[in-house]
Amino acid sequence: ILKIIRPPLCKFLLKMFLPMMSNIPDIFSKNTIESTFLFKNFYDNNMIYNDDISISIDDQLTIKYHDITISDLTFNLYRAPVDNDPSFVKDLYDLTLNIQDIKVKDDTVTISGKINKLESDFKLILKLAKNQIQITSNLAIPSVKNIQEIARIGLTMKIDNSYENMEYYGKGPFENYVDRNSAALLNIYQQKVDDSFNTKYLKPQDSGNLSEVRYLTLSNDQNQITFNMNQAMNINITRYDAMDLTNAMHIQDVSLKDYIIVNLDYKSRGLGNASLDVAPLDEYIIKQNKTYEFSTKISFK
Repeated sequence: ILKIIRPPLCKFLLKMFLPMMSNIPDIFSKNTIESTFLFKNFYDNNMIYNDDISISIDDQLTIKYHDITISDLTFNLYRAPVDNDPSFVKDLYDLTLNIQDIKVKDDTVTISGKINKLESDFKLILKLAKNQIQITSNLAIPSVKNIQEIARIGLTMKIDNSYENMEYYGKGPFENYVDRNSAALLNIYQQKVDDSFNTKYLKPQDSGNLSEVRYLTLSNDQNQITFNMNQAMNINITRYDAMDLTNAMHIQDVSLKDYIIVNLDYKSRGLGNASLDVAPLDEYIIKQNKTYEFSTKISFK
């Protein structure tokens, strides 16, 4: 229904019939940064910078805004298998970038190359402003038999452990997945980073996913980082490393990291019910031999 109703009318109906969501954010306007030549970017020795933001380019990206750091930003295709999942190929974990070309023009930086291990073509278009960066990601998934199933398509990154305060507009407040979210309500939620992760599963596995998220804010006592999505996305904010969960037999064997892992997923594989040999519906399976494009704006305060 939302797709066929004009956005202003849609917002009116939501506010009228869902009083609990009267403070609906403006998810219908594009989360883009207007071009401005006041913040011209410079490129020198694998470093892109302007007066406020710097980006270090290696096999993963590091973004700095004053005393805020986002590190190890790269594409993400892996999750620790849940009980209903098949076994995901471990080569999909901890992907690195083989950067082959960097173009800088005014406020826009275009980085292109291939994903190591997969030889997948990628392009990252970064648009920088005073305290914001728009990241448009383009990733071509080839048809490779040994990849088998893909768990997710998105970006992953790390931030300081102190950003434990979390606010998001999406489905919650408990963990939910694309084919397991009917009971989760679309609303604005505030919680701690660790609140969504379930430690009671017999075997350690992926947990804490939240679906249909439009924006996410992570903050500490001094600063905040806000992610505005141009499309509803899945998020998973955690202190648990996916490979640590995969390799462990008991949750007590898994140590919390001293940083927070931010997963922003454009696509996430459904859970289905592999224990009964029932795969997710076709719409919840991530296809190979296809190019995926998604966009996120990161704002610093």
